[in-house]
Amino acid sequence: ADLDLIREDPDGNFILMSDIDLGGEEHDPIGDHLAPFEGRFNGNGHVISNFKITASGASLRETVRVDEAQERYRAAVEKLNGGDSMIDAYNLPAYAIYGIDGGYDGSRSLSNTSDDYEMQYISAVGFFGNAGNATITGLGIENAVIEVTDADYTAVGVIAGQVGYISSSYVKDSSVSVEAD
Repeated sequence: ADLDLIREDPDGNFILMSDIDLGGEEHDPIGDHLAPFEGRFNGNGHVISNFKITASGASLRETVRVDEAQERYRAAVEKLNGGDSMIDAYNLPAYAIYGIDGGYDGSRSLSNTSDDYEMQYISAVGFFGNAGNATITGLGIENAVIEVTDADYTAVGVIAGQVGYISSSYVKDSSVSVEAD
């Protein structure tokens, strides 16, 4: 229950004060393509254990109008670059969108912006899902089971699918199963 507070303040600073055993329950990754975890999490040498994550990359497809897709792309790029609209394609998957008209740079123009466009978000699966700008330190993960299907555009890790910085952390007695489409 306390872990859910992280979702309410994804830019916050958190310190784990004791081990947490999730009792084999299903866990939803903290941070996704719409609300990434961008704060600091200090595991304080403690362990989060006994959880399962079952995810599908297919759930991260959405059909929108081309002009909306282009606007979301520009917003993701500006957020990545601190308000600068210059493209940093290497880091773009940490935020979201796989291409506009097949290109990472968004420079290709589409003639009819009211047409439908299928957006494919980069999925990130782990205890923390999308934590592309986060700092995670001192955390142990034990006895985790992660199963991902339809994972063509999915970053998978036990501690985090995507993370900005991680140190002094470990994974023990855990498994990851990934099935691409």
